[in-house]
Amino acid sequence: MKNRKNNFAFALLIMTILCVNVEAQMIMSKASTLPTKPVGGNYAPLQKWSNPNTWMGGKVPTSTNQAHIGANSAVLLDMNVDVNEIHVEGILVVDYSKDIKISTELLMAMNNGYFEWGVPNYRYTKNGLLVLKGNDLTKINENIDDYKSLMAESGGEVSIHGEVRKSWTMLNATVLANKNAIVLSEPVDWRVGDEI
Repeated sequence: MKNRKNNFAFALLIMTILCVNVEAQMIMSKASTLPTKPVGGNYAPLQKWSNPNTWMGGKVPTSTNQAHIGANSAVLLDMNVDVNEIHVEGILVVDYSKDIKISTELLMAMNNGYFEWGVPNYRYTKNGLLVLKGNDLTKINENIDDYKSLMAESGGEVSIHGEVRKSWTMLNATVLANKNAIVLSEPVDWRVGDEI
């Protein structure tokens, strides 16, 4: 189901690998005070991704960069991002109050890094979208593990929790082509405007 109002769609592939990308320029976050995990809505100690002062060199990462959240850094992802890769060794938390789209080839929490996009007791209920981009057929054909992936390795942690809703169910009858009604095997909480 694709929900227009509260879309929390994630393309997800979990693998364990060591990631090296020599093509993208790395931009590393500056050290900051680390909050207690899970962070939830406690943004006070977090540096904003959108602020150039968060990043060494004073430049916010772009599509040609590899964004690196260092072990002593805590960053609030407060804007849509399109970057080559995201490596998290510190803490990266998606802003719960904003619709956020992350476009990247790889998002990896590694070496005890922590990525949070909602937790069980503080769920993300805005529109969230993770796009694992790329069309490098060499990487696809060679089954490169760190290509188009969301992963955790070496003690890394990923927490993704959206609104609690019925995400799928079984049909109770065959649906014929060009019909605009379906019969389901159980009640659902889908809303007007939801797409399946």
